[in-house]
Amino acid sequence: MPGVDRAGMTTMLPFSGNTNSSAIRIEGRVSAPGDNLPSPAWNNVDPGYFQIPLLQGRVFNEGDRRDAPPVAIIDESMAKKYWPRGDAVGAGIRQGINNNNPVVRIVGIVGSVKTRELAESEPVGVIYFPHQQSNSRLFHVVVKGNGGTQMANGLRRELQRVDPEMALFDMKAMPERIARSMGNRRAAMWICLVVAGLSMALSAVGIYGVLAYVVTLRTREFGIRLALGAEGGDVLRLVLGQGLKLAATGLLIGIGGAIGLTHLITGMLFEVKPTDPIVFAAVALVMMLVAAVAALIPSLRVTRIAPGVALRSE
Repeated sequence: MPGVDRAGMTTMLPFSGNTNSSAIRIEGRVSAPGDNLPSPAWNNVDPGYFQIPLLQGRVFNEGDRRDAPPVAIIDESMAKKYWPRGDAVGAGIRQGINNNNPVVRIVGIVGSVKTRELAESEPVGVIYFPHQQSNSRLFHVVVKGNGGTQMANGLRRELQRVDPEMALFDMKAMPERIARSMGNRRAAMWICLVVAGLSMALSAVGIYGVLAYVVTLRTREFGIRLALGAEGGDVLRLVLGQGLKLAATGLLIGIGGAIGLTHLITGMLFEVKPTDPIVFAAVALVMMLVAAVAALIPSLRVTRIAPGVALRSE
């Protein structure tokens, strides 16, 4: 079929919203009283599924059948957590809390991948079991290739040819699944952007209002300055500078508060540091531009004051 490079099969598909996890017992390890058993995620996959970097041992092969000794592969995060000395390959585990369950031997370690969403700070740890040794009747087919709609139509035709009664559903490209997994966080960030935009608008209105009031109170003073020979530009710089100083003071207080509250949004960010200096500098620049525009209107009003009118004002 054109556009298909490789295909694999899995029970738990990353970014599908479905996860599996269960307690395990590690052979030769005695849990202290009150300690919880490890409960990593698990997945049944076939040999074609693995395109994750193999770090140690081997991946599954066609010899890992139901009548063969049970084996498993773990990811790097789980290996570091429970076998920090690097002796995970060859170790035995038992699924569940029953000590009578068969021992499953670890035959390989692969790199850790994110399975729920891109913003996962630490992988939960995953155990992979051979699909041929499982009893699961539900599975996902993962296909790597190109072609988009053409490839999807080809998959449907092939499935209809093999088994006309088998349904093919929930077919999505991985970028779409990743985008869906971030839906809640994206909605929260949009809400934050709307609130930030409203806050910026209120800041601009507030700066304008304060400066307009100051200009009204100091009209007589500005008239005297102009009557004594001050240029309109001098008075303009005076009022505009006062507005920018007010904005800069508020900005410094706001940045300090933002740095102190960054831990509240750390879990919502992906590949962005909560204290990214570029972000803070961009926000500061935008806020100062907004403040400058808001202060410019009452500042220009000062230059249009006639000295005689200003001197007669109360």
